[in-house]
Amino acid sequence: MQSDSLPAPATRRCEYLSGIKRLARITCGYSLITAGTVMIFIPGPGLITIVGGLALLQDDVEWAGKAADWLKQKSGRSTQS
Repeated sequence: MQSDSLPAPATRRCEYLSGIKRLARITCGYSLITAGTVMIFIPGPGLITIVGGLALLQDDVEWAGKAADWLKQKSGRSTQS
């Protein structure tokens, strides 16, 4: 019998997987931003890669969300529906 103070194993597993997914998004986002910055100086789609990195990070990192909103505003797309 389980105590009410402990979460169910399925809940703990879900929280663990959520944390793993968040870590993967943050890692991939920063990697894309770094690769995009390098690609600005060498041939490659640097700006597109940076925007992709910001898109991955915008839900987890506050500054990336603000930067993505700024880019949307500058490109003529409204962030409000």
